[in-house]
Amino acid sequence: MVRRSTLLAAALAAIVGVAAPAAHAASAPFKLDIHFSKTPAKLSNQAAPSFSLQRNVHFGVKAQTCRIGTAAWKACGIVWNPGHLADGQHTAQVKLVMNDGRTAGSSYTWTIDATAPAAPVLTGTSASWVSAASRQVTIHSTDHVPSSGIASYSYRLNGGVAHTTTSGQVTVSGQGVTTIVVTALDKAGNRSLAATGSVV
Repeated sequence: MVRRSTLLAAALAAIVGVAAPAAHAASAPFKLDIHFSKTPAKLSNQAAPSFSLQRNVHFGVKAQTCRIGTAAWKACGIVWNPGHLADGQHTAQVKLVMNDGRTAGSSYTWTIDATAPAAPVLTGTSASWVSAASRQVTIHSTDHVPSSGIASYSYRLNGGVAHTTTSGQVTVSGQGVTTIVVTALDKAGNRSLAATGSVV
């Protein structure tokens, strides 16, 4: 049976020339969402990363699973620690499945470099006296993860204050024996063992 109020509203609308209000307004479709709210840096030296997840539903969830790369999906919580990972590029994925069959997911790709670069190699040092007013020492190191690379070199001359160079070139001009101690720093923040050379 049609309610009298609905008939009256329709009749009034016909008189004044306006449309009758709909019995039920159509609701906008609900978009399911889950995403990473905390991730490692795009280039990280943390071999055991930690993730935080955020979703816009709290009820009716059938499963929330995560994985690294093509590994098997495993149940995960709002905080997810996938464990120790090797150096290189990785992709973290999360999948949300609702009781009504709807799904949502997200992914994040980053690179791990948790290994220190090789100790620098110095060229231009000398084991015998030279008469030049100055001498150029070249520093070179390689990184374990090529996509990371060397950011800078730190060096000390005769145990003095530390200096930084990004060019890998150091000019030694002091008379006598100059000892140079160098370390390499990669872009992920790992520092190498020290290398030592002398210019006489």
